[in-house]
Amino acid sequence: MVVDEQFRLHPESTAYLDAVRGMGRSVNTERNYAYGLALYLTWCDERAFSWSDPGFENLLRLRNWLVSTPLPVRGRRVQPVIRYRKDG
Repeated sequence: MVVDEQFRLHPESTAYLDAVRGMGRSVNTERNYAYGLALYLTWCDERAFSWSDPGFENLLRLRNWLVSTPLPVRGRRVQPVIRYRKDG
């Protein structure tokens, strides 16, 4: 998994995704896991704390951010419907 503009790999997340692939999971499953990992790593980086030890309070902030932030627009609708993640 690439984590920055220099195209460096994030070793732990890359190893995890390799393991998912090795278990015979579908390409879509791997893609969804990669999206979630990238979202989490970016969120941690933007807030300047370690992805490997975020702490309980930061995990609560992440959860609240996930629920309150609209999902990316899908499709080519003229006026897209704003979608959110489910709470819980």
